Amino acid sequence: SYRLYKAGTVVFDHQKEIPSLLYLLWRFTKALLSKRQGQLYYSDTNSLTRGGNQDTFTVYNCRLESNELRRYCSAFGYGWDYPDSTFRDIPFCYPEFLFLRLLTMIVCAESFRLSPLGLVRVRQTMITFQPIDELKKGPFSLQASVREYRAVDLGIEVDIGLAVADRSNKPVWEELVTLLSRDMKKITSKRQHAQGSTDPKEVKSVEVVIPWNTGLKYAQATRDYNPLHLFPATAKLLGCKRTIAYPLWTVSKCLAEIEKHEGTDAVRAPASVRVEFHQPLFMPGKAVIKFWENAPEGSTSSHKLYHFRMGESEDSTPHLVGEICVGEQ
Repeated sequence: SYRLYKAGTVVFDHQKEIPSLLYLLWRFTKALLSKRQGQLYYSDTNSLTRGGNQDTFTVYNCRLESNELRRYCSAFGYGWDYPDSTFRDIPFCYPEFLFLRLLTMIVCAESFRLSPLGLVRVRQTMITFQPIDELKKGPFSLQASVREYRAVDLGIEVDIGLAVADRSNKPVWEELVTLLSRDMKKITSKRQHAQGSTDPKEVKSVEVVIPWNTGLKYAQATRDYNPLHLFPATAKLLGCKRTIAYPLWTVSKCLAEIEKHEGTDAVRAPASVRVEFHQPLFMPGKAVIKFWENAPEGSTSSHKLYHFRMGESEDSTPHLVGEICVGEQ
């Protein structure tokens, strides 16, 4: 059901069999038993230490499923009927939703040099080169690859690149996501949070309610049943005092609210979104999303820059901070 092209590159046909969730769960469990958090492993099958190719998984012949898109829009703050709206592109973060199976394949691979347990998202950058609606016009391909490992104060970081190409193999959307495997010996050390500058006068603020079943709706839409994000009881089993919101959900929620208030031009391709995560956002509860526009020096009407942040209250340490840059990339 797949083809191995060169060292570290595996290609699947989406219309044929791809690894099942049950198989990936077995691989995940196997990796848990053989690897420890915060430690970088070496393998004879891994060519990274010799300057070789990184792990790459590609799925071609993908098709956009309208029901999946509706489930995403319903669970991620856009509304079930969002795809019926005119003059609106597919949500900015939706392509990452398509990569959830590939991301699992990456972190469960034998050659992945970290434990898949407890990987924490610390930052991400997404770029659209053309409207994501292009994916509606025909088959497209997904590619996920490990880019780099590096040691940091709290453990080991890994960069994973995601890319979507249209039927002509032209880039539509790309993302670079950085995950942290924490060294448990350093877990008690206090993490330094970036302090944001004073909010400008024109800042807009939106309070959103995060219901108790947000994680369950996310899981039903994505088939990602991570117990850390489902119920307080399952989160406590993993050592967390409360249920934690998914980073993909919080970023999507921010962009959905910005689009509601600023219009579709605030996220229209070509555009880029950069986000840094500072602390967990717990559920259920409330969150405050702040956003404002900054006009870049020498910019034209087609170039816009928005800043945003999300936290549990107006003055709390933010869960995330980010920016949207609209215009030529």
